[in-house]
Amino acid sequence: MTHRADRFILAILLLLGASVFCTGLNWGLPNRSSDQFLFGDRPSWSGARIIALAPKEKAGSGSDVDANPIADRSKIVTLNETDAQRAEIVRRYRLYSHQPDEMITLRSLGGIRQFHGDPRSYLYGGLWIYPVGVMLKAASLVGWVDLRSDQAFYLDHPEAFGRLYIVARFYSAIWGVIGIAAVWGITRKLSAS
Repeated sequence: MTHRADRFILAILLLLGASVFCTGLNWGLPNRSSDQFLFGDRPSWSGARIIALAPKEKAGSGSDVDANPIADRSKIVTLNETDAQRAEIVRRYRLYSHQPDEMITLRSLGGIRQFHGDPRSYLYGGLWIYPVGVMLKAASLVGWVDLRSDQAFYLDHPEAFGRLYIVARFYSAIWGVIGIAAVWGITRKLSAS
């Protein structure tokens, strides 16, 4: 196969891979559509009210640590008995995507200043967390995301928070395309010998 044909096939594979990897960028993002199930015919809570009611997140714990571990699994646990518990559920639906591990990255980035650069995430390393932070900052500079430390704003506008997930997913898609190129290069080397 000629060098030109090789480059053409690689380009086709990279475009195909990129299109496949980017198809799910908008999947399962937070929004207010679940408010109808959470509140029924009552008025939805504002972000400020959710923050006032929901329990505060534990300071100093890792971003991937369960906030409410179940101590005794033999007993029934009521999840929505109090307004505080209900506010915690609403916060989850307005800020978390349908893939709950994604919030770990954003929680890590949210506390990175407080913990002097330590992302406090023990599932994902710095090669994941720090570049996502840089990409989010760049996306905010061009106006694609609204990057702020005001959780009440994001609770009132979960679609704005969803854009943060899209940036992180795009970073993952980039690594998928790099993976295609790496496998292509390894395959070409092995088949040439």
